[in-house]
Amino acid sequence: MATGVLGTADTPGNAVDVAAMNNYVAVADSETGVALFNVESGFTPTRVAQVDTPGSARSLALIARPNAQDALRVAVADGPGGLVVIDLGLPANARITQQVRLTANAVAVAALGGVGYVGLANGEVNAVDLNSGVILERLRLPNNPNIQDVAISRNTLFVLGVGRLFALPLDEGELRVSSSVDSPGGIGAGQRRLRLFVADGLAYASHTAGFNVLDVSDRENLRSLRVNNTSSFGWKQMVPNGSGLGIACVSPNSTDDGPHHVSLYNLGNDGLGSTFLTTLQTPGLATAAALYNGLAYIADGRAGLQVLNYLAYDAGNQPPTIRLAADFPSTRPRPRKASSSPSLPASATTFRWPALSSMWTATASPSTETTPSSPCSSPPLLGPNRTSFRLRARAFDTGGNFAWSTEYNVNLVPDATAPGSSGASRRPAPSSDRPTRSRRISASPLTQPP
Repeated sequence: MATGVLGTADTPGNAVDVAAMNNYVAVADSETGVALFNVESGFTPTRVAQVDTPGSARSLALIARPNAQDALRVAVADGPGGLVVIDLGLPANARITQQVRLTANAVAVAALGGVGYVGLANGEVNAVDLNSGVILERLRLPNNPNIQDVAISRNTLFVLGVGRLFALPLDEGELRVSSSVDSPGGIGAGQRRLRLFVADGLAYASHTAGFNVLDVSDRENLRSLRVNNTSSFGWKQMVPNGSGLGIACVSPNSTDDGPHHVSLYNLGNDGLGSTFLTTLQTPGLATAAALYNGLAYIADGRAGLQVLNYLAYDAGNQPPTIRLAADFPSTRPRPRKASSSPSLPASATTFRWPALSSMWTATASPSTETTPSSPCSSPPLLGPNRTSFRLRARAFDTGGNFAWSTEYNVNLVPDATAPGSSGASRRPAPSSDRPTRSRRISASPLTQPP
């Protein structure tokens, strides 16, 4: 199979972000909202929905509903439109279910366990219940950073501002900054937002002239590992594929002039490399990438969505190896409360990494395709006939070889955690490094479906 663009699908707007899950790809299409594509066939994406949003769709996250096969929602950072939630249960009837007005433009969004975490242009992070639209908590980061992107890994929210990366634990009941570290570099003349990708204890943070690699394995002690400065000034995003390669949206210029293609880099076994391998041309302005089922899906500006094959077909017969790791302190998963959202990142070692599938194997539970090291969607809920579920993951390569991880049996127990509250009024951010926060009482488990 040849490398390069295998398929393309136009969108009516300017494609600036992309996410993939459960055989669907969602595109943030700026002024025209969100485009949804069925990519079950891989090379020929079929647009099944287009939902206009009140603002300008800048960032999005796909979320799978618990106990609902293939039922998806998309959380959208909609600029002046705030946070928008779109129900994709029936793509042909896709509709906006929530619009949450926020204190500043919504720049970036990530989601976990029924909660959306929105980074705002004024340096504030908002936690929003995606079902009700209630703002659960606000946290103003130190020194009001210009927030660029957010990402979730292992129950931690990572927030990238211009020049600094922050870690916010999500399993402590109240947002706080546990650690932060410098991420050198700025925004180019084209004013495109900087991007963040977190996996396997490493964060890849872009800046206009390259990307930084940071150690985020200890959220209480973030560390800078490598600052990569290049001769190109149009860096947008670096996405590692889990097996030593990086797919980069990069251009010589930060403005729209000149070529804006996709480059392939050798990141090495430790993830710290930056050796250029080749350029894969796209017809538009490559802005963001998502890896799914061995292919790269590119938000390509006015050219819409591109399906990119970045690796030749794997003709070998050796299956990959895979390890499923839990965020629990024991070697095997302990019982989980019905409302909790465990993070179970998987890592695989193979010559060519195309995809990873993670599967809840319980009665009426969903199966969820994820990209490498992504958290799984919410587990099955506790019920009269369901007190546990089984979990395993599968890695497979472009030659069709695959391997399963060890299977875990996880017990479900009732949620005994009482709701908490703190001061409900927002206060102006102080001049010191101490962030301000505002919380609202939550009276029900956040991951329960409506």
